[in-house]
Amino acid sequence: PKYLRTLASHYQTGATMSDELIERLVASRNTSGAIRELRQVSRGIYDMDIHSITKAGTIDVVAHYNELSERIALANYGDAHLFKAATFSHIMQGYDCGYYSYMWASVISADMFSARFGGQDSDAVAGAAFRSEILQPGGACDPSESIERFLGRAPSNRAFLQTIGLN
Repeated sequence: PKYLRTLASHYQTGATMSDELIERLVASRNTSGAIRELRQVSRGIYDMDIHSITKAGTIDVVAHYNELSERIALANYGDAHLFKAATFSHIMQGYDCGYYSYMWASVISADMFSARFGGQDSDAVAGAAFRSEILQPGGACDPSESIERFLGRAPSNRAFLQTIGLN
C-alpha cells in the first residue's frame, strides 16, 4: 500500500490514490484466490496424468481435462469445453510433467519472504543470505537443500495459504 501512494496517480489530474481506494484494493487482493489456485492444481494434475500415459488411446484428453476442471477447479466451460484443453499450451512447450512447479514456486517464495524478510521488501541481511544460499549455488546443489538452509527448516505452505487469503 505505501508504494501505491507514491507510484500511482491519476493520468489527467495527477492526484494520488485515496486511502479509501487503497484499502479497498488491499481488501480485494484475494478475491477468487482459491479458485485461481484450484485451477493451477487441476492443470498440474492434468499435466502429470497425460505425461504418464504409457499406451496411446487409453485416455480421452479432452474429457479428462474437462472432468478435472469441473471436479477440482469448479469450472464448467459449457460448449466452450470442447477445445479448452488445447488452450493449455504449457504441456507441449517442454514442461513435461512440471506444470505443478508454478504452485510449488509460489509456496516456496511466500515462505521465504515471510520467514526471512518478515514481509518487508528490503532487508540487507536476508538479501545477502538469499544471494549466498539460493542464487550463488545455482544448479550446483539440490534446490531443496538450498531452500532448507535459507529457511533454517523444511518449507511450509502456511505463508502461501495466508497470501491467498486462506488463513
